[in-house]
Amino acid sequence: MWAMGSIRLAKSVQIACLTFGALVLAPATGCSRSGAGAECSYRTWQGMCQLKTVSRVRLVESMPAISVMEGLYEAQDTQPGQTLLPPNSRQEFSVRAEQEFELRAHLEKHGMVPCRYQEKAGGSCADGRLVVEVPAFVPSAAPDVRDAGPPESGGCAELDQGQPGAQGAAAELPAGAPVEIFFQADSSESSPEIEKEAAKVAEALHAHPDIQCVAVVGHVTSGERAILGDERAALVKNLLVSRGVPSHRLQTIAAVVPMSGGAPRAVIEADRKVRLRVLKRAAQ
Repeated sequence: MWAMGSIRLAKSVQIACLTFGALVLAPATGCSRSGAGAECSYRTWQGMCQLKTVSRVRLVESMPAISVMEGLYEAQDTQPGQTLLPPNSRQEFSVRAEQEFELRAHLEKHGMVPCRYQEKAGGSCADGRLVVEVPAFVPSAAPDVRDAGPPESGGCAELDQGQPGAQGAAAELPAGAPVEIFFQADSSESSPEIEKEAAKVAEALHAHPDIQCVAVVGHVTSGERAILGDERAALVKNLLVSRGVPSHRLQTIAAVVPMSGGAPRAVIEADRKVRLRVLKRAAQ
């Protein structure tokens, strides 16, 4: 039995903190300020942080659409004899959807950045966070994505009013325009190849104003989250709008993962995609 205190065990990695003569084992996130005289072990810490991962956490449907990206930063042990580091920190960055890939490249280029620990007033070590000093992101010139608004006639809205759509070969995009845009596994994020394919589709739609409504259908394969279908379709639509295609000519749809015998089918890489199909053409 301890004469001057007690042992409190934590399930995570533990360190020894001295508080009024009592040895207390606490999580590696540091010693809290729960007792008088308790000291945060890294309250004045500053050094360098390494970017570990970067991913999109949500897509805000607006005009223009906004991608909210999240970077996970880890404090680095750059000072000799330093045994306790602040916990990892998640930092959010918001950019226009079409600048998502460019922001990712910027963050990865500046993967090691200065940082410091910032305590929350009146809180504990665990209430604070790392403040990372990422150089300002200056995107390349972005296109004007202001929507032209619904036209006097035409567009996807007429399909809801019972107007006939395209049939047969007329339902396909013009030759040279990709009808499928593929994504990485468990991802709805952009890439140079996706942006290149979207640019080809936008060029075809500009050259064929008779195509009044295009379905942008988001697909997923077995084992992927269903929401990825919506996110993939939304990303492609926003890339097209950013290239001047009016949003009233585009209709996003999320496809349902097919079932076989009551169970999900096998994983098919080619189903990680967005499929584009003409829904309505102007009468010739």
